[in-house]
Amino acid sequence: MIETLYWIAYIITFICFVLGIYIYFKKDLRKKVNMKQVWNFFILISVLRILDVLSTIYFAKKIGVAYEGNLAARLMMSHFGITLGMSTIYLISLPYIFFWFILLNYLFGKNFGWRFFQGLMITVSIIVPLINMSA
Repeated sequence: MIETLYWIAYIITFICFVLGIYIYFKKDLRKKVNMKQVWNFFILISVLRILDVLSTIYFAKKIGVAYEGNLAARLMMSHFGITLGMSTIYLISLPYIFFWFILLNYLFGKNFGWRFFQGLMITVSIIVPLINMSA
């Protein structure tokens, strides 16, 4: 059941990635995106993701790869090793995150939704590494 939800989330993430690319390369749509906001938030989340990667590496080395909830991370760590697998997942996720932020800024940029999303992402990006480190 939970793995089905993960696959649905991966499909939705891929669709958002494709839509973000579409918005980025369409000049008339890109004008509605505040690229400075997107870029600044992308840099912040990238740094917080590094902390998440490091805490996941610590968690996986301490407890084991089998307990990782993220299917893609578990698969990569199982096949390439913990450190290389998580590093690969991090590098793969960067363009997804960037284009996902473009889509969300396009949809919510002028509204309360963009700020709410930023606050939610920052909160989750801080709490998850703390949970991993406490394991």
